[in-house]
Amino acid sequence: MRVCSHCGTDILHLRADAKYCGKLCRPACSIDGCDKPQDSIGLCRTHAMRMRRHGDPAKLLRQHLPETCVIPGCGKEPQGHGYCPQHYQRYRLYGDPLAPNQRTDLMDRSRICCIDGCLDIIGKYGNKGMCRLHARRAQRARRPAHYRAKLEARRRRVRIQTPPWANLAAIESIYASCPAGMEVDHIIPLKGRNISGLHVETNLQYLKVSENRRKQNGF
Repeated sequence: MRVCSHCGTDILHLRADAKYCGKLCRPACSIDGCDKPQDSIGLCRTHAMRMRRHGDPAKLLRQHLPETCVIPGCGKEPQGHGYCPQHYQRYRLYGDPLAPNQRTDLMDRSRICCIDGCLDIIGKYGNKGMCRLHARRAQRARRPAHYRAKLEARRRRVRIQTPPWANLAAIESIYASCPAGMEVDHIIPLKGRNISGLHVETNLQYLKVSENRRKQNGF
């Protein structure tokens, strides 16, 4: 007859290597500070699993992140290893969270475009050493079929939304007299989110390039 080593209860109904009848009768885990009952090899189930997998029952498998990035003065929300997304990305790429970003930090944003005869600066993102205009031209040259399809779709939309009574001479005059640094924009866009306008002279206006980009298809 086998009995519990703690309370003397019959444990014949349990497995042959069982020494205790239940969790309350098992002694505490041998790891300091852990009050969970032993499961095997003198450890609770959690520490026994860590011992089998990693060889160290005290190994921390999941570390709690701090409230802010561990880099002094950062203050951003951490993502991994206690670093914010920016420092964590540098830690992954260069092994040092304080390493300079080779794409932006070491870049002279006031550098002149690498295309001969162009005096524009490369801008905020560098554009591979080119100004924004030449970078867009290079991008179009890499995917000519894609941009030809977009241009053809634009022309088709203009052609469809030009009514028979539109003053074509006035429209051509507006495009021909567009000031430098400005673009011809449709007040009500031809492909708006909620409403689409017509390609007529009364629906055209001049806008700066930056304002036209911000406006997009809005009205």
